[in-house]
Amino acid sequence: MKKFFQNPTISSWVFLGSKILILLLLTTLIINRFSVGEIALWYLYANIQGFAHLFDVGFSSTIIRFTAYSVANTNENSFSDSFRQLYGSMNTVFSVLLIFVLIFLVFVGNFSVLEIVNENGISDGLTSYSIICVIMPINFFLKKNDAFIKGLNKVSLFNNWNAIMYFMTGIVTIVSILLDFPFYIVVLVNQVAILLNSIKNIILLKSVTNFKFNVFQFSYSKNILKEYWEPTWKSALISFSSNGANNFISIIIPKFLSVEIVASYLFSLRLIQIISEFSWAPFYSHLPEFIKKFKQGRIKETADKAYKRLDWSIVLFVIGILCLAFSADFALTLVNAKTEFIEASLVSALLIMFVLERFTAMHSQVVMFSNNIEHYKHYLFLASSYVIIVILSINSLGLYAIPFAYIISVLYPLIVILKRSLSVMDNSISIYFKKSVLKVLILLIFTSTVIYLWA
Repeated sequence: MKKFFQNPTISSWVFLGSKILILLLLTTLIINRFSVGEIALWYLYANIQGFAHLFDVGFSSTIIRFTAYSVANTNENSFSDSFRQLYGSMNTVFSVLLIFVLIFLVFVGNFSVLEIVNENGISDGLTSYSIICVIMPINFFLKKNDAFIKGLNKVSLFNNWNAIMYFMTGIVTIVSILLDFPFYIVVLVNQVAILLNSIKNIILLKSVTNFKFNVFQFSYSKNILKEYWEPTWKSALISFSSNGANNFISIIIPKFLSVEIVASYLFSLRLIQIISEFSWAPFYSHLPEFIKKFKQGRIKETADKAYKRLDWSIVLFVIGILCLAFSADFALTLVNAKTEFIEASLVSALLIMFVLERFTAMHSQVVMFSNNIEHYKHYLFLASSYVIIVILSINSLGLYAIPFAYIISVLYPLIVILKRSLSVMDNSISIYFKKSVLKVLILLIFTSTVIYLWA
């Protein structure tokens, strides 16, 4: 049983399983007890927090990679010294980045939050957003501890504890809604619970290191920052250009569409994202292991496992969206929801979009095993094209502008990144296409057609 929960994939699913359970209960209450405007605000806050966390400008993913490298290639004494230096430097870096997070929150508050609050007359809307603006930056500063834990290859321990804390966060949020607390109190309860989870990760990190270090140490090392900055800013552009672009689109659509459409889309998108996160586990939970084996020169073994888990991840996502498409409307009818799930044709288009996004992102991770992040330029092209096409077409195409813009924008970057991924792993393009890509395409076309015609 102990080995069962120490498996990274299983522990990721345990965490996501608790997340899905809470989501189902919480979503049922949100769409039944909140007004349409409050539903839109709740899911808008989730996207704002998701985008704000990208202001770590790639340092989190860089911490994971370099910590994994250090564990594989240095002795314990040398590693403890480098860890302390890195941790102190990251405290300083995240303090500076915090300033940009606060500026972003002020901008979004005036651009999108006020739009929904004023349109729907939500009396405590600005109070609830003020709570976000106070607590969320603290969580941002503490998120580096998550990266250090993952870099130490303690993914299972991290996920198991996160499952417990996420369940507790969901329970206290659900109770606050059942007690008919005002909207801003529900937001406060939820944010405080998330903050406690961030504090828990400090304790968890200290428990998995065999040496002492000061979590309040702030240091500055020009050499360390120079060493980490070059791959970091490129990782940051990749993060901003992938997850950031999607979050940004979700943040700006209140300026173009009615609150009813925004609420329906953001609610539906949240369900799709949960399924997407569940499907990540077979691949992303093994990243530290892949990096370590690649660094040790075990390239063929790494390639076989990474590509196999990549395909399995996509299959899980497609199956999940298929189930969601056929069950969402019935489930919403049962709970007398105040919002709707998006129409089947849009689900079909978003399925294609998210599979292409996930396929690109996972091959991007494979390329970065070699610490080569030059494909950031192609991600920058993707994001720029995506956002511009959405803005230009959303008034005429509505929500369909989102998958339309992404599918057009991603094709060229996907081809380039796929070629580089296969090159890093010494794989043949023709063999990989027959073995993997063709199967994924057939599954994707079949599933999206089924959803479009019968869901």
